[in-house]
Amino acid sequence: MKVDDLSEVFVNSGPFWQGGRGVCSRWKNYPPKPAVYLLVVSDPFGWGDEETDIIYIGCTKHLGGIDSNCRLWDYHTRATQHEIEIVAHVVALDAKGGDPVKIYWCYEFPEGRTHLSSEKLLLTHFKQDHGRLPKLNKKR
Repeated sequence: MKVDDLSEVFVNSGPFWQGGRGVCSRWKNYPPKPAVYLLVVSDPFGWGDEETDIIYIGCTKHLGGIDSNCRLWDYHTRATQHEIEIVAHVVALDAKGGDPVKIYWCYEFPEGRTHLSSEKLLLTHFKQDHGRLPKLNKKR
């Protein structure tokens, strides 16, 4: 699975972090809606049985717009161990040069699904394709 397989549904919002000036620093600009989001690298890499450019699949009740209660704010402030680990990995990748890690998201879910069920479906398909979850997703 690659982000191009999902491009009809997911919107590319540009660099996720990029020296702290990426999407996370503009968290107020994004609607406080439920979303599924992907963190994506520019160069696909071998992961399990297939190549991918997706390093993380996540979901949130509020992507942006709400002080101290939205996912982008949490990444911007590195609110929990989860956010600290994700940002550290992205910063390390960005430091290697090339294109920065990008964030894609979807606010509208097919077939009446929710953000939670859509994330679960994506993770299931990813695991079927690759034999394991994305690099930064913890085992569930």
